[in-house]
Amino acid sequence: MFRITTGSPARDLRKQAPNAPKEETVSKVRKSLLACAAATAALALGAVPALSAEAPDAPAAASPSAAAPYLYNGWGNPPAVSEVMSATGIKDFTLAFILSDGTCNPAWDGTRPLDGPDKATIDEVRAGGGDVIPSLGGWSGNKLGEVCQDAQSLAGAYQKVIDAYGLKAIDIDIEASEFETPEVQDRVLEALKAVKEANPGLQTVITMGTTTAGPNEHGQRLITKAAEIGADIDVWTQMPFNFGGTDMA
Repeated sequence: MFRITTGSPARDLRKQAPNAPKEETVSKVRKSLLACAAATAALALGAVPALSAEAPDAPAAASPSAAAPYLYNGWGNPPAVSEVMSATGIKDFTLAFILSDGTCNPAWDGTRPLDGPDKATIDEVRAGGGDVIPSLGGWSGNKLGEVCQDAQSLAGAYQKVIDAYGLKAIDIDIEASEFETPEVQDRVLEALKAVKEANPGLQTVITMGTTTAGPNEHGQRLITKAAEIGADIDVWTQMPFNFGGTDMA
């Protein structure tokens, strides 16, 4: 299944992080995050793995049906997630970003431990009846797919995240050199296949950039390779919000 997301507030904010923002900018960001969550809900509904959605009365084929806008704790002063949930009705979130801590070990932004403040955010979301999909990767930073030297060790790193939060789904945001290197693509896909086999019911999501004509040669290769090895990716997410600076129209 494919989904199209209108953008990642988290991804854009992290690109801006080196420049210290003014207080009024932070305030505007807080307000825009609340508005963005509502907008994303309308645009991405039915596009991501169902997490907190209630089970139907009768059995039916699995169909992603929840919106999960990005939430990023790594910069600025984001609003409390309970405020966002109350203001928008959104229950599920894509929590960004898990990177390498310099070794084949996962950490939020490469620095915060899995049992640190981000876990408190996850607990707050779940207390409000929602759930999260951690996003591993992103545009910048040390990616686990590149630091871990083989699919087995990479799968072990993914498993640490799954076990830390009892996850129903994980998202691999594969970009930059992790996306453009065939060897790394293969490692990521083999690792996802392994954790899916080891965790029955786990849903896997791959998020990647796109062009106005669809996935580029790297994206097409990734999709083809996933099919070849039987990676059984549940959701493919395309990010059409930038297009490398070209007109989205």
